[in-house]
Amino acid sequence: MSSSGVSPADSQASPFGRVLVVDTGSYTVKAGFGGDARPSSEFASIVGYPRHIPVCTLGMNWKSNFTGPEVIDAKRSVLNIVSPLQNITVTNWDSLETLWAYTFRRELHANAEDHAIVMTEPAGWAPRDREKFATIMFETFDVPALFSSTTAPLALYASGRTTGLVVDSGHGATSVVPVYAGFPLPHAVRPFAFAGRDVTSHLRSLLLCSSAGSPPVAAGTGTVRAGIAGTGRWEDDLAVVRDIKHARSRVSLGFSADSVASGNDPEKSELGERLYTLPDGQTITVDETLASRAPEPMFTPLLGLQAAVLEAVARVDHQLRGELLGNIVLAGGNTLLPEFSDRLRKELDAAVPRETQVNVVAPPDAQHSAWRGGSMLAGLGTFRHMAIPKETYDEYGPVVLRRMCLGLGV
Repeated sequence: MSSSGVSPADSQASPFGRVLVVDTGSYTVKAGFGGDARPSSEFASIVGYPRHIPVCTLGMNWKSNFTGPEVIDAKRSVLNIVSPLQNITVTNWDSLETLWAYTFRRELHANAEDHAIVMTEPAGWAPRDREKFATIMFETFDVPALFSSTTAPLALYASGRTTGLVVDSGHGATSVVPVYAGFPLPHAVRPFAFAGRDVTSHLRSLLLCSSAGSPPVAAGTGTVRAGIAGTGRWEDDLAVVRDIKHARSRVSLGFSADSVASGNDPEKSELGERLYTLPDGQTITVDETLASRAPEPMFTPLLGLQAAVLEAVARVDHQLRGELLGNIVLAGGNTLLPEFSDRLRKELDAAVPRETQVNVVAPPDAQHSAWRGGSMLAGLGTFRHMAIPKETYDEYGPVVLRRMCLGLGV
């Protein structure tokens, strides 16, 4: 088997019962069972705490928090919303623990102490973060075994490879991660300062600029030429703009700063204005040429994603560079923007020698790639040798995670 290939999964059963697989992102949690093709649950990575507890409920069984789908729009006005994970930073460990408890009990209907766990972790976590994570899993949830990995090796594994270069762009973070034989190469990892929420924010700015002076959209019916819903709430505006992005934005293959400045965008004639229906029934007119400009900061000349890829490749051994460029795998929901893979390939082709083959793999379910890789891993007969059993944790303590689970090792 070549270093880029994956052997068929061993069918031996896990001694830990059915493995729980959880990918905790800054925007959503994906959760399910090892061996399944897709997660059985996906929900927002948020926890809401009541701002005030009504006096009439004192002494009663008042709910202290609301998690994920429990935080419906109607409750937002009376809750303090916490996003426990921002990029690679845990903003609130108690809230993250609450999120995991909800995942196990309410979404998967499982007792964590009865199941081995495959859990993703952010790339770049400090050792103290990994130790805190291990303590919560083994001491709070009493899990019998734990396997932890960053998302890149798992996403690569889901594509049938163990060596390649993963471009992982989700809601809160983008990173370029070279992986060799299932292990990320930390010295070559390149973070990139533009992700899905930044595309959304940029689209919002473009829409606001294009509709400057337009009155807010009022509740009711009719068509209004405006940029966003005039709710007066930043988070609501972003939610609407995010939906517009998913419905109308795409990555342009012919965009350039010069063409826009001259008014000769080669794709403008192919695009046009489209109506978008707001949640309240209003419709707004969206210029699709404008919408296609929202992802452009990701491909800025000299500083774009293609530059981060080339810099990561330049940091590895010369003999490995061609294999990485020939096995670029996209992961994360932001890479699902139409034409994303074609634009990245085009930019790289223009930057490397003609004889260098660039291949960009774009899974149709890139937002689930890391979870799917974890699910595949959990189905291996060798998984029981890869996971850290609780007995080992009890012997060595949380530092055990520093020495194990750094790569797939398949």
